[in-house]
Amino acid sequence: MTITKDKLVQSVTDKFNIRANKGIVKFGNTFDQADMDDEAALKNLQEELMDGVVYIEKILWNKKNSS
Repeated sequence: MTITKDKLVQSVTDKFNIRANKGIVKFGNTFDQADMDDEAALKNLQEELMDGVVYIEKILWNKKNSS
C-alpha cells in the first residue's frame, strides 16, 4: 500500500480502497475483471457524472437559500 504525506490524497486513496473492496463483495470480481464493453462503461460513467452534477447543484442551492 502506498502511503503519502498528503492527508487529502491519502483520504481519497483510502476511499478508493474501501469502494473497491465493497465492489468485490457485491459483484464477486474486481473492476478490471468486470465483463463490460466500452459502451456500457461510458453509460455508467455518464450516469455517475450526472449524479455528481446533481449533488453539486444541491449544495449550491442550499448555500444560496441559507443566506
